Amino acid sequence: MTHSAIENVCVAWRKGLRRVWDIPAATHSRFVTSLCGLPQLKVELACQCGKFIVKCLNSSNSVVKHVAKVTTIRSKDCIPQLVGTHTILSPRLVLLFLV
Repeated sequence: MTHSAIENVCVAWRKGLRRVWDIPAATHSRFVTSLCGLPQLKVELACQCGKFIVKCLNSSNSVVKHVAKVTTIRSKDCIPQLVGTHTILSPRLVLLFLV
């Protein structure tokens, strides 16, 4: 998924939350998930991706483990773009950077 596709999904998600929770459309996007008590979708997606990669890195299958190591090394620089620069990283995502 490209960065613009992720952003489109997040925008649609926030619009849906506004409708479901009856939040005014003019409410700034950074407050929508906070008002609903939910994590930002980008953070949730990044955490789920992080969990998947950690499981692959710890796999008993040597091929899966090798492919996960190779792709993680190549994609480490892309992960902050998914999360954003102003997002507090979860421990699961920090673990991904340390692997």
